[in-house]
Amino acid sequence: MVLAALGERDAAVWKACQQLLGEREGVEVASPNGAIRAARRLGWLSDADAQAGNPSSRDGNLGSRRARSAREHPPPGVGRGQRDGSGAAGG
Repeated sequence: MVLAALGERDAAVWKACQQLLGEREGVEVASPNGAIRAARRLGWLSDADAQAGNPSSRDGNLGSRRARSAREHPPPGVGRGQRDGSGAAGG
């Protein structure tokens, strides 16, 4: 779901950062924002770069709006409460 909200290029960048953080620093991250925070904490990014790379830091409600939109407008074949389109409620 997270990758669906990102463009292809952005998704590739955060996945590469996620991999480098794990391999070089032993840091596991599960989201783009987690990767940005970890990279900032390690000195890989300046404060300005971290802010520029984190849309939630520019607009605190952006992440909430994206999540709400994803819940309200799921992909075709996936209803509310479903995760894989199988008809079974996720949880």
